[in-house]
Amino acid sequence: MSVIEKLRKKILFSALFAVLVFALISIYADLNEITAELMAFEWKYIPLILLLTILNYLLRFYKWDYYLSILDIHVSKMDSAIVFFSGLTMSVTPGKLGEVLKSYLLKQLDNISMSRTAPIVFAERLTDVVGLIILASTGSILFDNGKVVLIMILSFIAMLLIIIQSRSLSHSLIGFGEKLPLVSGVAHHLYASYESAFSLLEMKPLFISILISIVSWSFECIAMWYVLKGFGIDRSLVFATFAFSFSSMAGAVSMLPGGLGVAEGSIVGILQSTGISKAIAAGAALLIRFGTLWFGVFVGALTLALNRKKFENRDDTDVLELEQ
Repeated sequence: MSVIEKLRKKILFSALFAVLVFALISIYADLNEITAELMAFEWKYIPLILLLTILNYLLRFYKWDYYLSILDIHVSKMDSAIVFFSGLTMSVTPGKLGEVLKSYLLKQLDNISMSRTAPIVFAERLTDVVGLIILASTGSILFDNGKVVLIMILSFIAMLLIIIQSRSLSHSLIGFGEKLPLVSGVAHHLYASYESAFSLLEMKPLFISILISIVSWSFECIAMWYVLKGFGIDRSLVFATFAFSFSSMAGAVSMLPGGLGVAEGSIVGILQSTGISKAIAAGAALLIRFGTLWFGVFVGALTLALNRKKFENRDDTDVLELEQ
C-alpha cells in the first residue's frame, strides 16, 4: 500500500472524529438552535473569510519556501507550491505531523532525503504556536484569561529552543537514544534531522519565521471577527484575535487530529464567557473551523489529486516516519 493510500485512511479517521465533535457540539448547544442561527448568518461574509484564509496559506507557503532556501534545497517555485498546498491535506492529523507528507513528496520529486526536510514541519508548527501565543497575549491580559497556559507553553518552547541550539547537549540526547530499542533503528537519521532543525531555528530565521506566523495567522483572526459580525455580534478585533489564536494554539498543543474538539470547545467557551449564546458560539466555532481547517484540507486534497502523477515516478522504499 502506498504512503498516500495510508494517509487517506488517516484523513478518513479524522473526518469520523470530526463528526463525533459535531455531534457533541450539537447536543450541547441544541442542533435546532444552531441551525436557526446559521440560517440567520450573513453569508456575504463567507467569500471574505475564505480570502483571508487563502492569504494565511500564501504567507505560510512563503515561510515553507524560505525554510527550503535555508537548507539549500532548490526546487522550482511551482513544485514547491504544489508540495506545500498538497501538505494542507494533512492538517487534520495529530499535531499536523502528517504534513511530513511534504517531505515525502519532495523525496518523490527530487529524491531529497526525508530526514533532512522533515524538521521543516517541526519548525513550522513551533513558530506557528509562538505566533499564536503572541497574538493571544494582548487579549489574555485584557480579558484576564489563559495567561498561565500561555506562559507555560512559551516556557516549554524556550527550553526546547535552548536544547536545540546546544549541539553538545542535543548530540548527547541523540546518543542516549541510540541505546534505546525504540529509537536505535532510526537514530542515524536523527543526526541529519537535528542539523536541519539547528539551521532552521537559529536566531535570524527564527525571528523572521515568527514574524511571518504573526502576520499570517492574524488574517484568520480577522476571519473570526467577520464570523462574529455575520452573527450580528459586536465584539472588538482584539477579542476575536484572542478567541481564535488561543483556541488554535490550544488545539495545536493538544496533538489531537487538527486540534479537533479542543479548538472548537475553546472557541465556544471563550465566546460564551462574554455572554454570547450557546447556539451562536457553537455556530461560530463550526463556521470558522470550516473556513480555516476543512477548507485547507479541501485545497490540499484537490492539489494532490491534480498533481498525483508527478509523485508516482518512484517507489515508496526508504520512507521514514511517514510509514510508522
